[in-house]
Amino acid sequence: MRRLLALLFAVMLVVSACASDSSTESGSAEDGGSDDEVSTEESSTAEGSTEESSAEAVSVVATTTILGDLVTSLADGAVDVEVILPPLADPHEYQLSAGQAESMRTADLVVANGEGLEEGLIDALEAAEEDGVTVFEATSAVETIEFGGEASHDHSDEGHSDEEGHSDEEEHSHDEEHSDEEEGHSDEEEHSHDEEGHSDEEEHSHDEEEHSDDEDAAKPVRLVAGTEEDEDHSEDEEHSDEEHSDEEHSDEEHSHEEGHDHDHSGADPHFWFDPMRVADVVDALAEELATIDDTIDDEEWTARAESMREDLVALDGEVAETLSAVPDEQRLLVTNHDALGYFADAYDFEVVGTVIPGGSTLAEPSAADLEELIETVQDTSTPAVFAETIENSRLAEVVAEEAGQDITVVDLYTGSLSEEDGPAATYAEFMRTNTERIADALS
Repeated sequence: MRRLLALLFAVMLVVSACASDSSTESGSAEDGGSDDEVSTEESSTAEGSTEESSAEAVSVVATTTILGDLVTSLADGAVDVEVILPPLADPHEYQLSAGQAESMRTADLVVANGEGLEEGLIDALEAAEEDGVTVFEATSAVETIEFGGEASHDHSDEGHSDEEGHSDEEEHSHDEEHSDEEEGHSDEEEHSHDEEGHSDEEEHSHDEEEHSDDEDAAKPVRLVAGTEEDEDHSEDEEHSDEEHSDEEHSDEEHSHEEGHDHDHSGADPHFWFDPMRVADVVDALAEELATIDDTIDDEEWTARAESMREDLVALDGEVAETLSAVPDEQRLLVTNHDALGYFADAYDFEVVGTVIPGGSTLAEPSAADLEELIETVQDTSTPAVFAETIENSRLAEVVAEEAGQDITVVDLYTGSLSEEDGPAATYAEFMRTNTERIADALS
């Protein structure tokens, strides 16, 4: 009997212990489940907050790396910035992806260069504008110069490096000068096929009519073909039609090139080689950002632009100081394409020739163009030909070799910044690197 009672007591203890363990485990599981639920809830809340923050952020799309750097510096994290072109890409020929096109059409602001620089993006920019996106063109904020034209305003060392030189009074005077020059240039271009005489300004601005005559004279096959068509059209109609088609194709190409600034006419889009013009773009950008971003007041955007202008004024002075080592008679530039007009205008250089004619890398030089350039290099004893990191330098090397002189081919960063670990990862580094390479090559 005692043994039975003892056994029953032992069983009761075991059952009680099991029940206690089960209760403890169950409680622990429930507590754990509660923790998981809290964690999940907190995670969900955090994700929702992030998504909400991201949705509210202003989105800005910049076409080039240079514009992207300016917007990023000015915004300082206040907006989301996407740059379309990768480093070292040529803005003249870049073709964007479908995803990039969609980004442009859904952005709050698109910052483009303007004046036909982004030739492959023109349709996408127009589509974004049609969808109601604000498209800001940087060249709309600066005094542009004509390809091969005179300086739009005086950039003496004192006036260009001193911020006071950009006072309202001087800018107004410069605007009037530039307006007069543009009107004169427009009238001269409009009557260039009707008038025989040319002004001194045209003769010193890569006269388009003379350049056209030179090209025609350098292509006798084309002229002969045209003559045969006029004289022997009845004898060989099919051959004549083919020649006529070729001429039409040539006219179409010429018209296309004019539309995209391939020739020496129209406004030069490469404004960023002048830090003071860049400062004007930054001022205008601050105004644009103030209209679309309400997290920062207008005074703060203005203050940021003023701070960047101070940095750009200092950079301008630094560039001028570095270039002071180049003698006046050596301030001659032979470049891959006509991209250094603003640099020449700002720092008293002269572009005496380009490997690729005009302001676009998509143009192609003829044999006559290259022969003329080689003669120019020989006549001016130019010690360097400046190629580009965005383009193959082989043509520049050919010119240097054929000139038969001790000529250095120097790569410059022109239409794009370098990779992040490169020597021109920011706009300021871009200007310093190019300036040092030009000064070293010519001094």
